[in-house]
Amino acid sequence: MEKENRFKLFIPPRLNAGQWSVGRSQGFNSCSDDDFKLPFDVSNRVKITDLDIISQQVKLCSEVDEELKNDKLYLKLEDALYENEDLLKEVTASRHLCNMLKETCTQFTEKTRKYEQEKEETRQLYEELHGYVERMTVAFEELRLQAEEDRLEMSFKLKEEAEKVDKFEKECKLEVSQKEKQISDLTIQRDERDGIINDIQAQLQTLQNKIADLTEAKLHKEEMLKESQVNQEYLKAELEEAKILLQKAEATQKNLETEFQTTMKTLVEVTREKEAQEEECKKVKALLAAMTEEFEISIANLKSLLQKEQNRSKKYEDELELCTLELQNKSAELEKMTKVKCDKEVQLEELSETLKEMHDLKVQLTRTAEKEQDYLNQLLTLKTDLEQEALKNEQLTVCLNELSLEKEHIAQDKNDVAAELKKLQEKLEDSKKKEENTKQFVINLEEANGQLRNELESLKEKMAKTGEEIQSKLDEKEENVNNLKKQMENKTKCFEDLQQENKVLKKKITADSKKISIYEGKVNKLQLEMENMSKQHKEAVDIYQKDIETRKVNENKLNEQVEKMRLLYEEATVIQRETDIRCQHKITEMVALMEKHKENELSCLKSELSSLKEHLKAEIEEKEKLVKEHSQNMIPESAKKHKTYIIKTPPTDKLQSARSTNPPSEQSTRKKQKVLIQLDTQSDSSEHTDLLSIVSEEEMFKKLYKDYPQASQLHSTAPKKTPAPSSVKSPGSALKLKTMRRMREAGWTAVSKMDRKRKIKEAAKLFA
Repeated sequence: MEKENRFKLFIPPRLNAGQWSVGRSQGFNSCSDDDFKLPFDVSNRVKITDLDIISQQVKLCSEVDEELKNDKLYLKLEDALYENEDLLKEVTASRHLCNMLKETCTQFTEKTRKYEQEKEETRQLYEELHGYVERMTVAFEELRLQAEEDRLEMSFKLKEEAEKVDKFEKECKLEVSQKEKQISDLTIQRDERDGIINDIQAQLQTLQNKIADLTEAKLHKEEMLKESQVNQEYLKAELEEAKILLQKAEATQKNLETEFQTTMKTLVEVTREKEAQEEECKKVKALLAAMTEEFEISIANLKSLLQKEQNRSKKYEDELELCTLELQNKSAELEKMTKVKCDKEVQLEELSETLKEMHDLKVQLTRTAEKEQDYLNQLLTLKTDLEQEALKNEQLTVCLNELSLEKEHIAQDKNDVAAELKKLQEKLEDSKKKEENTKQFVINLEEANGQLRNELESLKEKMAKTGEEIQSKLDEKEENVNNLKKQMENKTKCFEDLQQENKVLKKKITADSKKISIYEGKVNKLQLEMENMSKQHKEAVDIYQKDIETRKVNENKLNEQVEKMRLLYEEATVIQRETDIRCQHKITEMVALMEKHKENELSCLKSELSSLKEHLKAEIEEKEKLVKEHSQNMIPESAKKHKTYIIKTPPTDKLQSARSTNPPSEQSTRKKQKVLIQLDTQSDSSEHTDLLSIVSEEEMFKKLYKDYPQASQLHSTAPKKTPAPSSVKSPGSALKLKTMRRMREAGWTAVSKMDRKRKIKEAAKLFA
């Protein structure tokens, strides 16, 4: 599983001592022959005048070796390799610089020491950079391992979250099943309530039937009262006829008084009975008013119950709407989950079935609402019936008031009859007086009596007939009174039955009210349970929604982190590959260029070797002669002004021993000389010389280091050091080895500097 993405650099192979060459710096190419004015002609042979000057020149060579160790000269050396054809011209130009070198030797020694310090610092920097690169490679490997571990962790987390989602789906299924059970329980409760409402409707119908019976009884009573009124009118007419007959039958008044008294007694009894009936009617009226009030109270209670049931039904509808909304939300969430997993389609079908059931429940609720509206209409009809009954009761009260008025009229008639009786008594007394007067006339009228007896007999016969008629009429009246009594008894019985029925109805109403209160308590309990269940359901739904939202947010965050890590890993891998490819290409290009330059330099240097060897032989002979002549170490004045020297470069071992053993000379510090060091560019060993020009001026140094401002700053700020003495030996091989090493190190730095900077920036971004 682990992929090795190590940062590899292509390192060129090391060359042997005989396979390297020295190139010119880029700064010397910018100088032409016109820039240097030499006071003498160029010559191939120069006389050696002073050994101290030679030692100083050897020191300068060693310092130049140290100077060439700077890694930043590699870019200049690349350009110098392409310009090896101009070496002879630059050698001639370098002879012009000898006078300048005499003045700047001391400064140049200090600069070389400064370059040594810079060299050490650059080596330390190279080591640090190498360690940093290794750390970066290790860090990249660790990052890769961490990325793989994070991938594994993310895969495990995703599996765990998938398991959690499955568990949540199962829980949702269980909740849906529980809610379906709850809905079935609610439907059962609704059916029970419908049964209770049907029972209440049946009871209301029975009450309506009883009210209809009561109305029929009231109508029958009204008919009976009308008949009694008709009878009373008939009796009044008969009384008037009797008054007429009494006026006609003054003679027979005494006999009729007894009969009249009996009739009066009967009439008083009848009036008393009527008064008792009126009182009973008043009681019945009060009972009816109480019944109407009770009916109104019961109707109000039923209205309140219906309103409560309507409110409950509305609440149930709201709850069902909320449940439908929640189910719709859940269905939407489940539809979203179906896009991720196809297994949830079955759950959506189940939820659709539950929605259909909820729709059926809505239809049932609408039906119940219609039933409740029907109940309200029935209650309105009952109200209208009660209002009609109230109107009928008012009519009965009007009838009773009329009866009371009739009673008052009867009492007035009785008073009139009593007044008439008094008048009749007075008339009887007058008649008695008249009879006494008539007795006197009786005698006178006995004769007339005989005549009148006949008339009296006829009148008696007539009176007997009239008495019989009156008796028959009285018998009929008695029969009528008895019938009225029977009717009143029947009415009283009906009133008693109605009172009993009213009592039974009151008991039933109280029992119904108790039942209704019990049902109300049950309904309230059910409402509380439903509210609690709805609250619990809402809380559970909110909790699940919050969990789902948090999980979604976490999933999105994790997905974003995974995508970021993937992108970073891909970018790092791409950058590593690009940097590897670039480094390999650059290193291969550098190696190819080095090989090409070496071949060109070797071809040029071999042609020059022969001429330089001849020059060396002549110079060695001249040096020996000069050593013999100048045994006293005296320096002529002409040599102090302008001198040029040809020096044989010693090997590296002798140079290092000379650096450690020879003390610095005082004359080298005091004298300002211009030195020309001829180093053989084609020499592969210490026997041949290398031709190299050295300039100590700051302007030339700045020209060399135009592209490197740090080196120019170090040139101006480096501390001064005393030059180290060196023996007069050819340093060609050491210079070549050191230049090759420097070239390799510079190749490393120049090739990987920008890539390392990029990698450092990318690593900083990764760690940030």
